[in-house]
Amino acid sequence: MWRVPNKLIQLHRQNTVVIFLYLAFTLIFTFPLFLHISTSSPMADGQGDQFQSMWMFWWFKTALFHLQTNPLYTTFVFYPHGTSLIYHMPIFLSLLALPFQYLLSSPANLIIAYNLILMFTFVLSGFGVYLLTKYLIKDPVTAFICGLLFAFSSYRLWHLNHLGLLSTEWIPFYILYLFRFVDEKLLKYALWVGVFFVFTFLSDLTCALFLSTFTSIYFLYLLVKSRKRLLDKKIIINSSIALFTVVIILSPFLYSLSSTQIDWPTQTKEQTTYSANLVGYFLPVSERSLWGSSFLPSQHDYLGIAGGELFLGYILLFFVMYTLIKRGKERIKFWFFSSLAFLLLSLGHTIYIYNHSYYFNWLPYNLLYTYVPFLRIGRTPYRFSLMVTLCLIIFSSYGLTRFFNSHYAKDRNLSDLKNFFRSFLVRKGMPLVVVVLICLEFIVVPTTLIQVEVPESYQKIKEMPEEFAILEMPASFFGNSLFANVYLFYQTVHGKKLVDGLLPRPSYHSRDFLKENILKEDMTLDGKLKDKLARNNIKYVIIHEFQRLEETINEDTTFLIIKEKPSDIKLFQVF
Repeated sequence: MWRVPNKLIQLHRQNTVVIFLYLAFTLIFTFPLFLHISTSSPMADGQGDQFQSMWMFWWFKTALFHLQTNPLYTTFVFYPHGTSLIYHMPIFLSLLALPFQYLLSSPANLIIAYNLILMFTFVLSGFGVYLLTKYLIKDPVTAFICGLLFAFSSYRLWHLNHLGLLSTEWIPFYILYLFRFVDEKLLKYALWVGVFFVFTFLSDLTCALFLSTFTSIYFLYLLVKSRKRLLDKKIIINSSIALFTVVIILSPFLYSLSSTQIDWPTQTKEQTTYSANLVGYFLPVSERSLWGSSFLPSQHDYLGIAGGELFLGYILLFFVMYTLIKRGKERIKFWFFSSLAFLLLSLGHTIYIYNHSYYFNWLPYNLLYTYVPFLRIGRTPYRFSLMVTLCLIIFSSYGLTRFFNSHYAKDRNLSDLKNFFRSFLVRKGMPLVVVVLICLEFIVVPTTLIQVEVPESYQKIKEMPEEFAILEMPASFFGNSLFANVYLFYQTVHGKKLVDGLLPRPSYHSRDFLKENILKEDMTLDGKLKDKLARNNIKYVIIHEFQRLEETINEDTTFLIIKEKPSDIKLFQVF
């Protein structure tokens, strides 16, 4: 009778323990989210962009199973023009959310789906880096710490309300199997590389851009350092098979991408505003630090993007410096130079140093953004900072494991009390100290949460059988983007089309109707406007008194509750 080898059993047990440890840290870093998992969601930047993800889950199910239409295009927002969703739709995440929508009632089903998938990204991001680092350095303790550094990095904790940008969990798995494929040249590893690229592509295009860029850097490195290895016949054949398989699987989406014009401007404010500030890599901001605001600058004191999203952490920076001094193997140089490449890309076309700016048109991002249209998917250069962090974590792992082993009295007489305590401190105590210091650097508790209660008037609109559209005021280009996102959440309950909308990359003409007809915030429903709204089947205009609501939700900055009173909502019937 065939028996499972003991080594395999031990490996599975070790992996199970590691996964549960990352889950425990996830619950700690996001506390008190799990206590409100069915009613609230994280409120990282005050804009409520998580409601866009929940809306995507809802629209994916509605389009496929109720309307039997293409989920990559919609007129349910930005009505009547509509917009393409090819740059927005997280298909893989939407598939994960489907069971929750069928098993649970609305709108709790979307909130629970969002929160559980969010936790899933933390656990798998950490576990993926753990497996990658363990493969490279064969040290599970160091690998666990590296996974912790990546899963709970500044970038990820800042984007708790951006589920797409949190979909970094497949990146380390992709890199792991890319390395295994190059090392062992087996087709199964090439196919796994393809699988994890597909998962990433269908979760978030920005993360797919990271993988494409990393692969280009890695192959360029191999071309320079080991051309024979890269041009090996097995590698060429197996990688071609895997690439062909990926192209076939993604062909409908690639066709949609190629046929959908990127019609936002090539030089936008975003490339300037959202470039990384060099100081941010080395200094946290008061909003994201337990050290408080006594001597740390605020995010708003910087030009560009500061330490809230970029800060590497002093533990990581210490071990980067230690590795630079004590480096041994040739291969680790790749990780350091890769981090420099991504650092240059994160600067965009302007180098920011605190509140000073220096424009250079020869910076890599500026050149690639101009001549490689696919790069425009990323929109904001600073997001490459995620890969800076990952590459430096892997680079520092070689120094970290050497640090833990440097004073380990493995060959000494452990009956000597001094040697015994030194060994225990380095191999047991030091990793624990490092973990505690990482937590102190990055944890900010309690996590700010937001709870939205859907007004009763939307339940009544839901019960109306006819199809029509709703105009919510103030429109997104007049009011706070938080409330424009709340409109999307309301729509998941009432199910009617919205004239307005809020998505990161809407089609250029999607807001034309609003721009042509809603010229000011305090508009009046005169006869001419009513006729135009009626001709476009816009039955209701709903005006929200958000000014009074803002005063209420700002009282407690750690738990926001949006609950509109009936007197704060004015509903006008057009026809």
